[in-house]
Amino acid sequence: HNIMKIIYQTLLISFVLLLCGIRGNAVPYRFDNMHIDGTSTVCSFTQDESGMMWLGTENGLYSYDGYNFYPHFQRRDIANSRVHSLCMRDGMIYLGTENGLMIYDIHAGRYVEKAKNGPHDIRTMLMMHDRMLLGTSRGLFIKKGNNIRYAAEYGISQTVYSLLNTHWWQLVGTINGLYVINGNHARKIMIGAGRQPLVNAIIADKHNNIWVGTEGALYSWN
Repeated sequence: HNIMKIIYQTLLISFVLLLCGIRGNAVPYRFDNMHIDGTSTVCSFTQDESGMMWLGTENGLYSYDGYNFYPHFQRRDIANSRVHSLCMRDGMIYLGTENGLMIYDIHAGRYVEKAKNGPHDIRTMLMMHDRMLLGTSRGLFIKKGNNIRYAAEYGISQTVYSLLNTHWWQLVGTINGLYVINGNHARKIMIGAGRQPLVNAIIADKHNNIWVGTEGALYSWN
């Protein structure tokens, strides 16, 4: 009886170890460290219609064609700055940088005139039908045509780190929590009780759940 018990335990342990080994090797992950000459920090990505990858880095804008990285700035010029966020529309890349909003024409291979009188230190951007929301260290701004103004109607003056457009409203992640914009008004959404966290990232999944990444925790909201 003891011998059969030992055999049974041995077979059970062997089966569990084999199962763990199969699970551990079922999905092999491989990460390649891709060296970018002149920079080591990537802050944002976008991709154009041809498949070219565009990267916003600590030193400026780069493109990647699958083989090589190409810088799109000169040292010590205004485009040689940290690019926090990228948006693309009609062959134009909008760069939210520490020096303000810049626009790069990918077909002409050059920057168009920098937006005037706009805020510096743009952390995030949201492209909408007739306007663009700019999240900055001075709060939320609106770009419509060539005009950029502080969005006083929303009253969000603290640093904005993330923006999301949904079917119903826009969500704004700030240093002091989460806000929702509905029409011409904004209101705060409490994430738990007490002091509200810094909201770094917001995304919606296919089931319309909202995922909120904060300093210290991940939240899901339906």
